[in-house]
Amino acid sequence: MSRKAALDLVSFRPIDRPSHPFFVQAEAVMTRLSPPSGRDLYVDRRAFPNWMGPCLVTQQLLPGWSPYPSTVGGICLKGIVAYDSVHGSTKAVAEAIAEEIGSEGHEVRLIAVKQWAKGPLEGDFLFIGSPTRGGKMTDETKGFIESLDAVFWKGKRVVTFDTVGPLSKDAEKRKRTLASLNDKNAASRMKEVCEQRGIKVDRVMHFAVVGMWGPIAPDAPQLAKEQTRGFLLDMK
Repeated sequence: MSRKAALDLVSFRPIDRPSHPFFVQAEAVMTRLSPPSGRDLYVDRRAFPNWMGPCLVTQQLLPGWSPYPSTVGGICLKGIVAYDSVHGSTKAVAEAIAEEIGSEGHEVRLIAVKQWAKGPLEGDFLFIGSPTRGGKMTDETKGFIESLDAVFWKGKRVVTFDTVGPLSKDAEKRKRTLASLNDKNAASRMKEVCEQRGIKVDRVMHFAVVGMWGPIAPDAPQLAKEQTRGFLLDMK
């Protein structure tokens, strides 16, 4: 379907409440379709009695538009999940996080920092992960953080996460241990390094491994997805 044909699906006209969320959504669509001339076209909110209406229609206009409630104004965001992994546990958590971001309708890029060629890296939000080694992050993870464009990421949402262990095979004991961790772990150290560079960290997340070299705790991938979902909902 051509853009013109898709636009004909809906009647656009000015509305009397510019602060209304439907106005904001419509402005975002028009700005992305034909900036800047499209800024004077807005969806009449009476044509869409519920939140999903504009999103379902505009999904036909833009491949990047998403009807998922967790998106900001219905717009697909770009998330980056960067991680280092030694025995595969942190990689498994990173993959779970990336999967959840994608399932919520956002674009996601998964980066193994050991294989990343340093260069410009931009997105709407960033997850950085490392195993905890001697109470710290890996050198590769620290190098990745130090290579970030601090000016760009200063105003973005950033999350640090780690894997820690070995912890108990009992789920309740693991939960209590993770909740009582001090700052001697990779996620907290990453937060410190980020904030020393002026990059504010929105939250830290910890996930358990049940052996000295793994494996990841069986509930860790699901917990990673749930916490990621909560982060995305907070961005609404």
